[in-house]
Amino acid sequence: MNVLQASVLTIVALISVGILYAFIRKQDKVLKNESRQSHDTPRMIDEQTAKRIIQEIESVDLNNEKAYDEVYSILARANANLPVIKFDIPPYSDLWYTRASKLDNVGDYFYNGKRHSFNPFPKKIDYGRINSKGQAILYLGRIKGTAIAEVKVFEHVNETTEVGYSISRWQLTGALQIGAILNPHTYSKIEAGELQQLKRFAAQVFAMVKLDDRYQGSNLMQEYLSTKLGEIIDKRSSNKYKLTSALANYIFDKNEDLVGLLYQSTLLPDSYNLALKPSVATEGKIIYKAFEKSVIFLKPDGTYSEKSTEPFESYDSGTDSIIWKPSENRIIH
Repeated sequence: MNVLQASVLTIVALISVGILYAFIRKQDKVLKNESRQSHDTPRMIDEQTAKRIIQEIESVDLNNEKAYDEVYSILARANANLPVIKFDIPPYSDLWYTRASKLDNVGDYFYNGKRHSFNPFPKKIDYGRINSKGQAILYLGRIKGTAIAEVKVFEHVNETTEVGYSISRWQLTGALQIGAILNPHTYSKIEAGELQQLKRFAAQVFAMVKLDDRYQGSNLMQEYLSTKLGEIIDKRSSNKYKLTSALANYIFDKNEDLVGLLYQSTLLPDSYNLALKPSVATEGKIIYKAFEKSVIFLKPDGTYSEKSTEPFESYDSGTDSIIWKPSENRIIH
């Protein structure tokens, strides 16, 4: 099915005192098969509660070893339902996600597909934007630019530096239930055919909430959550990951049906990133399909330019082996 083909919807909205809960679906037939995409609105938080939660979280010293636990405890004590819109991403034949893995040396190569997947060694995993310490998460970008941006934004260099990345392309084999963390002020910038229904639904939710003062707390939490998860963080400010990963894991724990989170790209707001639980990969719900090696010039201001791209020649799934084309096939930019 093409990304721009319509998925189908049914609309049902339930509004009660203090809680807005809407579930939207719409039905339509597609050429080859029928797919369903559903959206659940976040539960609403009153303004006073939202302000108190935000104030308490902001008072946490992120340099403290227990900062992650403190942030999580604040949310747990309030029994907060953080605003997240649940939706399904179905598989599309022409939709491939991208992962960028930094190479230790520019001349290195990854010769196994698993090297492009999540880190299987908990002791080597530090706090990340979504993951806590020791927690494996598969980070993917909607396009190559967002994938590289997600990795390179952490690297701070004082002078233009040559850096190598191994790039993998991933494709869904089944629908995934994802939690979308959208900023009401910037989500409309995302340009992705597969998210058009989600964006229309979000517009309806934000418009309804804006008209009713009872729901301003959810607006505050939506903006706070999306701003924190979209903040530019590098190795000099990596302690901020204790806060973002606590927020993300609280959402996962409150919504066990979610297998991943979607958030707008920090540096490329017209695109987005996915953070998926390892089970999505281990159960074959997403698989890698292609590989390439990219060498870039990373600049002190965080921007970059590509020096070269080297495509793979073949992949043997039986032995998980990547064969690279001879160096003369390298594309010089």
